[in-house]
Formats: sequence, C-alpha cells, structure tokens
Amino acid sequence: MQKIAENKVTDQTKSDIWFEDLIATIHSHKLIYDTEGFGDKNFNKYYDTMIKGGGNDILILSQDTVKSVIIKKMIVEYIKELNDKQIKYKKLAIDYNNSGLLTWFVIEDNDSDTEAKIYLTSAKINTNFYELGFSISNSIMEESDNLRIPEHYQILK
Repeated sequence: MQKIAENKVTDQTKSDIWFEDLIATIHSHKLIYDTEGFGDKNFNKYYDTMIKGGGNDILILSQDTVKSVIIKKMIVEYIKELNDKQIKYKKLAIDYNNSGLLTWFVIEDNDSDTEAKIYLTSAKINTNFYELGFSISNSIMEESDNLRIPEHYQILK
C-alpha cells in the first residue's frame, strides 16, 4: 500500500515540475515576444498565430515547423553519410518539398560507382525517415550533360 502512495507522490511531483517549467517557459517567451523575438521573425509569427486563434493557421504553422525540423535533420544525416563514405561528386544542390529532400548531383562522366553510392546512401537515409512521410529524391547528372542547376536549389558544393 505504501508503494502505491509513493508512486502517486512521484507522479504528482513530476507533473508539478513539468507544469511549473511550462509556465516559466511561457513567461520567458512573453518577454522575448515583447522585444520582437530578439529579431527572430518566426518566433513572433508563431505567437501571433496562436493569439489570433485561427485553428487552420495554427495547424499549418505546426506542420511547417515539423517539416523544417525533419528536413534539417535529414540534410545533416545525408551530408554526414556522404562524407563518411567519401563519395566524390562535383556539385551538390538541394531543395525540399512537402514530402522530402530533393538533390541535384553533378558527377564525372560514366562514374557508375559514384552514382550507385549516392542511391545507396539515399536509401539508407530514407529508411530513417519514411515512417514520417519524408524521403530523398535524387537527380544525378554527368558533367557532359552540361545542365544548369535549377534556380530554386541551394548549391552546397
């Protein structure tokens, strides 16, 4: 009987601490909001959306935030894996859409080994993110194709 009471106290204490921390965080966010997010436009945009109370706007904002976090994590893991495998490409540019990361590689002509390594690396990263609804889609060009990287892509190398 005493163990049940101890568990309740522990659970109650945990929830008290969690709510106190949440309230403290909200108070600190109010201070940051009042100083216009210390220059972070997205910070105030988030709270402005919450204050206006538009349900759809809040969902869209939350979806955009989640997508941004996942895409950033995907990019970091992908670049790390490309570097760890020492994959030799001439150029790499990226973009993203609602379902994942878009890549544009330029490799040496007839370099099927590099092309295969890029696809295998993408497949490995895709296994980490497919349950979240995100994947990598590759466009691999050879130097002799002489194609310009689309303007909406950001060149990394």
